[in-house]
Amino acid sequence: MANRITRLDPADLPDTSAVGYAQISIAQPGRMAFVSGQVASAEAVAQGFETQAADVTQTAMSALAALDATTDDLVMAPIYVIDFDGARLVTTVAKFKAFCDGATRL
Repeated sequence: MANRITRLDPADLPDTSAVGYAQISIAQPGRMAFVSGQVASAEAVAQGFETQAADVTQTAMSALAALDATTDDLVMAPIYVIDFDGARLVTTVAKFKAFCDGATRL
C-alpha cells in the first residue's frame, strides 16, 4: 500500500512518538483495508501475557504482509487488554513499539 497518511504531533499535545504513534493521522483518499481484531491463540494464553502479546503481534504482522502494507500504513490500532495494570502497560507499550519498528521492514 502506498503511504498516503500525514502524521501530526502538535506542540500543545503530549509527545507520543516514543510509544509509536502520532496524535493525529490524516488518511488521503484511496484504497482502505480494515483488519479484524487479532487475539492470542489458546497456546499463547496458557503461556501468559507476554506470549499472548507476541502472538497477537505476529498475526497482525501477517495481516499487514497480506496487504503488502506496513505499520506506516496504519491509521488506527486499538489495543484491548484484560486485567490491565502497570506491568501489562509496560509490556503492551514495548510490544507495540517493537511491532511498529519491526513491521516497517516486512
